Amino acid sequence: MAKHISIFAFILLSIRPAVARSGTATFCTLPEKVCSCTSTLFKGDSVINPADTMMLWDVDTIDYGSLKVGETLSVQYGFLNISKENLEIELVSACNCMQIEWTPGAILPGQRGVVEIWYDSKEDFGPQQKNIDVILKNIDAKGYPLVRRAILKGIIEKP
Repeated sequence: MAKHISIFAFILLSIRPAVARSGTATFCTLPEKVCSCTSTLFKGDSVINPADTMMLWDVDTIDYGSLKVGETLSVQYGFLNISKENLEIELVSACNCMQIEWTPGAILPGQRGVVEIWYDSKEDFGPQQKNIDVILKNIDAKGYPLVRRAILKGIIEKP
């Protein structure tokens, strides 16, 4: 239990800001050009998530449309290792309404991995947006783990 608490505290202290897809790069969406990213690449006025140079989602946002309260959904987020080094997922963080599995072990350059989510809507109602943060064992130049975000969204309706 102590290990889970310390990992959770570590995640809270090191998690990157929310990101949104824009063209082929992912940019921070913080106001007034303020960014608390620990390691950043700059492109014009935007901040690029360093994990974008290593991991490319097939899609980073899945809109499931609508579900009835209590229905379940299974989705897969596929990705490609576009770096020159092995990738390995340390942890995937999401809400308690999800069960998560991911490709174990090293994902070699050019190989694919997957994060599979089973979402249970029994506790939700109305518009939903669930963030799924994939924390890699790979680190940035300052020693922080690289993080990529995927999003699951839709509407939960009354049965």
